[in-house]
Amino acid sequence: MFRLAANKRPMLWLKPWPNCAASPFCDCAAAVGSGPFLNEVIAARRRLGLDDLEIRQFLTRPEEIYGEADALLLMSRVEGTPNVVIEAQACGLAVAASDVGGVAGAILREGPAAGLLLDPDLAPAAAAGALAEWLPRALSAAPDTRRRFVQDRFDLAVLGATACALYGEPGGRP
Repeated sequence: MFRLAANKRPMLWLKPWPNCAASPFCDCAAAVGSGPFLNEVIAARRRLGLDDLEIRQFLTRPEEIYGEADALLLMSRVEGTPNVVIEAQACGLAVAASDVGGVAGAILREGPAAGLLLDPDLAPAAAAGALAEWLPRALSAAPDTRRRFVQDRFDLAVLGATACALYGEPGGRP
């Protein structure tokens, strides 16, 4: 789930999939989003032989976006607060993402349900290998661990208390 734009690197997102084909955990992929790179993604899908890759556009409800997914892969070059990473984990999904911007702070990093932080300059074949190694453990982990992580870290009350503490206001966490 990402905008098909240069900073999200949709072409790089496509490249690991042919290398993942041998893994039973990488049997299908779907891109959810639209944007200026849509035609290039469609052409690359054909070129890479990813005929089964679905491109889903204009979805707005979380159950449409994340409902059939097991994992999320985000290969952005730039991120602020990576909402898609937080949303996916809130839905219990395993998350792998480039270690840029706020990703490291938004992804569960410990335990069997931990996400995978990828070097932003990782070659597609190396990314495919890292994904194939990580996915079995990630998919067998309890989704509730990811949901709890998001609830504990990004719940509105938690965010509000944290902001109050930063500004020295009453009601903030120490």
